[in-house]
Amino acid sequence: MKFSSVLKNFRVLNLFIVALSQILIYYVCFGGLISSGRAILQDSVFYVFIGITVLLALCAYLINDYFDVYTDDVNQKKKLSTKDRKTLLLSYWILSITGFFLSLWVATRTNNLGLLWIYPFVSILLYYYSKSLKGKAFWGNLVVALACALVPGMLMVAEWPNLQFIKKYYPFELILFAFYLIFAFLSTLYRELIKDMEDMKGDQAENHTTLPISIGLENSKYIAVLESVMLSILIVVWLIYFDPSMFGKLTLGLILFMNLYSIIKLKSAWSPSDFHRISFLIKIMMLIGLIYLLFVKHFYA
Repeated sequence: MKFSSVLKNFRVLNLFIVALSQILIYYVCFGGLISSGRAILQDSVFYVFIGITVLLALCAYLINDYFDVYTDDVNQKKKLSTKDRKTLLLSYWILSITGFFLSLWVATRTNNLGLLWIYPFVSILLYYYSKSLKGKAFWGNLVVALACALVPGMLMVAEWPNLQFIKKYYPFELILFAFYLIFAFLSTLYRELIKDMEDMKGDQAENHTTLPISIGLENSKYIAVLESVMLSILIVVWLIYFDPSMFGKLTLGLILFMNLYSIIKLKSAWSPSDFHRISFLIKIMMLIGLIYLLFVKHFYA
């Protein structure tokens, strides 16, 4: 068995997006700390911190696929055969231990032991998700949404000693950070429910009790619409009270339009391919959110 079979599960593009989003968030929302010399995550420490986040995401993918071999076969996704699971699990543990020692180095280097506990906490949470919670109604989706929100959230944990300084001198950046954190949470929560609808066949074969299986597809659609509406409300409130710029109206307006379109398509969606297209649309919305984050300060009035 070749280790290259495991490499297919590394999802390089997704890992790149995780790293890029954390870098963007840090330089946009915590740039004032960097320029003032007060940033805790400086130089090599910051890049190791990014590497730790990528390792967390990578380990989450690996352990998820380890427990998901049979379900993926039913859903015709076929990532790994069952015989590859030993290599997959070995890779998971090697990378997990590597990530822990890197987090230990960052915690001691920054004299912030709180950072040390993030890695094992998130690792255990994502392991438990893959083993048990993924097949549970709502709870699995909630864990994934929280994990995505932790991508920016971990930065705030690292820079927590500087919170009062940020409040005083960079209030817009702090509010922008909170907006993006909630945006990441809600958009992920919405997308995960759509993915559950897409994967119903395999989940039923595995005796999972995801929301579409527990309460039916039609009722799950109503909940998905509610999550989508919550996301729209967040964006509208942000545009009205915090960013009336033309750039904000154009980019976030595009997300609002796509969000509305996803609701319309959801109404008539029944096949896995229908739900897959909606899931992809939400992913594009999330990428546009990153683009907004990159340029918002240049256009903010």
